[in-house]
Amino acid sequence: MIFIDNKYTKWYYQIIARAQSRATTRKGAKIICGDVIEKHHIIPDCFFIARKRNGPAGWVDGNPDDPQNYVYITIREHLICHWLLTKMIDGNPRYQMANALNKMLFQHQPRGKREKITSRKFQLLREIVVKEGRIARSGENSPMFNKTHSLETREKMSRTRKGHIVLDSTKQLLKLTPKHSGPNYKLRGENNAMNKPGVKEKREQIFLEKYGVTGPSLVPYKCEYCGREGKGLGPLAKHLKKCIENPLNTNIGVKNE
Repeated sequence: MIFIDNKYTKWYYQIIARAQSRATTRKGAKIICGDVIEKHHIIPDCFFIARKRNGPAGWVDGNPDDPQNYVYITIREHLICHWLLTKMIDGNPRYQMANALNKMLFQHQPRGKREKITSRKFQLLREIVVKEGRIARSGENSPMFNKTHSLETREKMSRTRKGHIVLDSTKQLLKLTPKHSGPNYKLRGENNAMNKPGVKEKREQIFLEKYGVTGPSLVPYKCEYCGREGKGLGPLAKHLKKCIENPLNTNIGVKNE
């Protein structure tokens, strides 16, 4: 057994079981518990031989990043779990757990200052940091502002999503999400720019002058690589991507004159 069989271990796994029964994804946990949810390793990363973070190897076999070793919990639960972990293990691992808890509590405090922080105060502080951080990294301050992921990165992201199974419990939680919510809700209906007087007519006039049709879905196209014909700017973009990426196409990179 990895942990000592005591009351702290029982309390720890009670929190874990409650969180697992509540939701198995971050999105599902947010629906139930609120905006700020944190991912927690049930068995700490430093316990594993093949640990992912820097530091000495542990003694537990397996992958610390296995989805079965993750649970999505509130900030307060996260702090309590790390406090319980200091009571569930002996030796050097106990020092590692105490060090992790110490960083959670005091890493943002001035040197030498040790203020008593309760779990509720910790939750309030962390929520402020998370929410203000989102604002500070939005818009022009975002590291991805006016940037796009490379083709290699997009392919890697696609591979990680393939085979992903959404549990029925998560689907049910998503159904309970209010329909009239989300960042784009305010842009619907009368607030949508396309529904303002004269906007549709102006757009139709622009397309008539440029393409001879009234909208983007009616624009005729002919692929400059394979000669295929069709309608719509959207379908054209999709076709060009497939046409250029198709290794069997002998005309790749050679435009038809």
